Amino acid sequence: MTLKPYNYILIGMSGVGKTTLGKNLASTVGYDFIDTDKLIEAKHNHSLQTVLNHFNANDDIAGFLAEEQRIFRNTEPFKHTVIATGGSFCYAPDLLKLNKGLIIHLDISWKELLARPISFANRGFVLRKASLYEEYSYRTPLYKKYAHLSISCDHKSITEIVTEIKTLPATKFAQYDNIF
Repeated sequence: MTLKPYNYILIGMSGVGKTTLGKNLASTVGYDFIDTDKLIEAKHNHSLQTVLNHFNANDDIAGFLAEEQRIFRNTEPFKHTVIATGGSFCYAPDLLKLNKGLIIHLDISWKELLARPISFANRGFVLRKASLYEEYSYRTPLYKKYAHLSISCDHKSITEIVTEIKTLPATKFAQYDNIF
């Protein structure tokens, strides 16, 4: 029997597949699913990109990040949920501690990220650095720092990654507090 964590909390770059993988993982382990970007969209009744554009127009990325944090802090703690976080959660690591669970960094190489059919211009991507590559290079070590473990998503299907996560032995993360 595999011991399941209280929640699975997925972090990583925009475009890595947190939402797609999270929905699949939730269905497989019988947990609920929440996408934190959808919480923002529901609060503002607009797409994430439209909300971000509003803050960008006012040169207020810090305001967007504060709004993202405020919305997440005002939700009830999740239980038996797979949580797909926004890519900018690495800028507010204390948010990751609001819910018990196993924090998994879905890692992706720069080359693999570029090979995916993603338009960062239209997906509500917070760009605090001069380029996408600089943002990727800045965020990746933060994701690794705040995660209990990193899983490479390069050249793997969603099914392969979900299987890897759900079959993790509890001994792999038993040394961490606040997981179960």
